[in-house]
Amino acid sequence: MIDYISGASTETLAKEVRAGKYGNGEVRKTVLGKRYEEVQSRVNAEENKYHIVKSGDTLSKIAAIYGTSYQEIARLNKLQNPNLIYVGQRLRIK
Repeated sequence: MIDYISGASTETLAKEVRAGKYGNGEVRKTVLGKRYEEVQSRVNAEENKYHIVKSGDTLSKIAAIYGTSYQEIARLNKLQNPNLIYVGQRLRIK
């Protein structure tokens, strides 16, 4: 297990943490050891992402930037009309 954790990429370990593989709190700290801080930082950074709408933005353009679909952004933000967004609006991406 220690060899796996030391050799795995931060992204791989972060995905496994999000999937619940390493428990939480002290258990996670113990299992991840020296890698805990870098992995937890990645997990925290990816939990919720937001985008502030700028002039010229569309849900499709925003979705392409973040590698998601306009339908997913509309769903996350409970948008009745995905063609109607406003400059300055804060949209949840993930």
